[in-house]
Amino acid sequence: MSERDQVLQWLEDKIAPPMAPRAPRAPRAPNADEAISQPFFSGVNTSDPAASALEIFRDPKNHVDATASILTFAGNKANFHPATQDISQAAQSYDNYIDKISTFPGFTLTFNERSQSFQSSVNIDLMIGDIKSAYEGVVEVDVTKVVDSVKRMANSVLSQSHADESRSLFNQMAIKRTSASTAVDVSIFYTTFHMKKDKSGKKTYTEQSYSINRTVFKVNAAVLVANAETFAESILKTPIKDWLDDSSTPTDNKMKSCFEKHLN
Repeated sequence: MSERDQVLQWLEDKIAPPMAPRAPRAPRAPNADEAISQPFFSGVNTSDPAASALEIFRDPKNHVDATASILTFAGNKANFHPATQDISQAAQSYDNYIDKISTFPGFTLTFNERSQSFQSSVNIDLMIGDIKSAYEGVVEVDVTKVVDSVKRMANSVLSQSHADESRSLFNQMAIKRTSASTAVDVSIFYTTFHMKKDKSGKKTYTEQSYSINRTVFKVNAAVLVANAETFAESILKTPIKDWLDDSSTPTDNKMKSCFEKHLN
């Protein structure tokens, strides 16, 4: 099967290309009752705001916005819209979203492992340290953005979850581009926490062991450039900011999560 045929099959939602890498599958509902997403961008975005849908694929300097457009397209196909969905509905769509991303012909899998097992603790600083350490040696990102993303996910659970107990999937996705090159990476880090309400009625973490699923894709610039016209005909241009907004579970800024109380 030619590369163009693989691209067309992916765009038309037909059978996934047989050689496409697959990311680890997230727990299916009801194993994950809720899915909370807080993505971030790390690095330098050289995308031209005035570039057309064709130009974002054809010119590698625009590939941050091209990648955001691809991920938005995948979200539309899977009906994964954390900004406007209830977190229980997002959990039902998350698995299909990961599958759609992992079969994109222009993403090359470079890392796909689970982290070592961690133990949740009332010591939030320790939990944050574990999450940050999961990135080390895998993908270079701005650590402050990692921590900020975790705090926002914790606030999302506080503001939206109503169940007395739940399994909450924390999805932390990042698009990264360094200033030293035009190469773009997509990382997907997720874990599932058992959560329950404490005596005051607030959601908190139970004592548990957990691992962080870590997947990194490198964007194959040659595939985007060679198939630019085909992509531009089907994929709407979505700037990185719009993808971040659509992929972020709402938070209640008035509420302080346990992460913020310990880290601010």
